[in-house]
Amino acid sequence: MLKLFKFYFNSIGLLFPRHSAKLLIRIFSTPRSRVIREKEIQVLKQANTSSFNFQGKQLKLYQWGSGERLAYLFHGWESNAGSLGAFVEPLLKQGYTVIACDGPAHGSSEGKEASLISFTQLAKELIKEKGKPEIAIGHSLGANVIMLLCYEAQLSITKCILISPVNRIISVFEGFKELIGIQDSVYSRMIEIVSKRANYQLEGLHFEKLAQKTPFKQVLLMHDAGDQITKVNHSEDIAKANKDFKYVPINGSGHYKILWHQDTLNQFKTFITN
Repeated sequence: MLKLFKFYFNSIGLLFPRHSAKLLIRIFSTPRSRVIREKEIQVLKQANTSSFNFQGKQLKLYQWGSGERLAYLFHGWESNAGSLGAFVEPLLKQGYTVIACDGPAHGSSEGKEASLISFTQLAKELIKEKGKPEIAIGHSLGANVIMLLCYEAQLSITKCILISPVNRIISVFEGFKELIGIQDSVYSRMIEIVSKRANYQLEGLHFEKLAQKTPFKQVLLMHDAGDQITKVNHSEDIAKANKDFKYVPINGSGHYKILWHQDTLNQFKTFITN
């Protein structure tokens, strides 16, 4: 399939750059289906589930506990709400109600396409419906959702836990460009269209700068030093620009296992009980 994409976008696709750019955006925005792991399934089974209507799609909503204080979990790209399952029990022990949702086109939710913008809009609507969280935890794309949400809404959340975020959003598109072998003319059209839809210039969307304009209270930032999906320098740059963030590098977990790594959980438990 990758070979076919490369052939098309570097031959016939060059004759129709705008059409090709829109097709690339569709491919980029369509997450692959991933098998939900057994430990994720077990955590999701313990939740009260319901449907949440978002832009005409029914999304799967999960809720654990019934405490007065709220904690929200935001999963990453091609993941699901259960990926953050290791954080549920510690939060319940502290008396929180924990809320998570499978994003559009993810997990058990409806939809075919998704983006950082749609995930962030979903977060806003969840908060409008369920209430403002005292704690927000996000992994990868989910960490960026928390930062963009708090920036756009100027929302002050007491404690934010950001795990393996991206700093320069354009770097994700650059990786996609290299993978497919997209020609510059088509790639430029693609970035132009996405920037217009998102109402952000992607080249200038750096979360290290955005975070400086956000009313954060306490932030714990964690990233595995050997992460091969999102390089650790993304979090390092965010931390350098935001000295109030507590930055903790994690070793030996990688991009996904960091969510279940004991060092991650120990740092998290200390942070929420301090």
